[in-house]
Amino acid sequence: EIRPVSTHFKTFSIEQMSCACCVAEDQPETITVFSGVKEVGKERTDPAPAEELPRPPPTEEVTPFIENVEAVETKEEPEEIKASGEYTLKIKKEGKLYCSLETLIPEYCVVRRVDAGSPLEKVMPMDRLVSINGKRQEAASMVKMLSESTGELELVFERPVIKEITLAKKGKKAGFRVDTALDTCGLMIKGVQDGAAAEMPAGTFQPQDRIMAVDGVEGKTADLLKMLGNADAPVLKVCTYAQMPLK
Repeated sequence: EIRPVSTHFKTFSIEQMSCACCVAEDQPETITVFSGVKEVGKERTDPAPAEELPRPPPTEEVTPFIENVEAVETKEEPEEIKASGEYTLKIKKEGKLYCSLETLIPEYCVVRRVDAGSPLEKVMPMDRLVSINGKRQEAASMVKMLSESTGELELVFERPVIKEITLAKKGKKAGFRVDTALDTCGLMIKGVQDGAAAEMPAGTFQPQDRIMAVDGVEGKTADLLKMLGNADAPVLKVCTYAQMPLK
């Protein structure tokens, strides 16, 4: 058994000492004695420090999380406009539309131009207005209805198919039947007769197709007709609409 070593100091008095050279007579002397206990043959062993138990983590005050959820208005995504075909445009009309439409042919209410700042900014020239709020009428009637309407409008347009066709005349006539009296958007084809157009594959040119440009140059009806007659192998930019007879 190894007992822990106790180390302490004791103070006591010796009143009668015989050494007169160090202590005055009858004056008590104070002596400090160090006393230690050590067993022979055994190393001194200090007691192992008490193992410190892990302290529990401090109690954290938990504040309940309250999420503020605001009501978000769901906006309807605009319809993606394809390269060709019908598309719907919803607008709120409060004033002028800043656009021009052609009404020469009852079945074809064709957009001539769209000015900057117009609510019809996604509409392109040569697109055709098909209906207003689900109603389809003749071109002149739809333009009147559009100009007189206010508030929410649902407009259906048609974007035509655009084709580039090389007409190899080889000294022949173009072979189109056209109405030069109508100043339409582009040169409107009424039909095909003898000539280079008649030798093209069937269905290349359809009635009501419109030649928009000759060799990349746009112009009025008379200008397009003249360029068509002068070129030997003109490249024609032609737009084709779906056949939609009025009921």
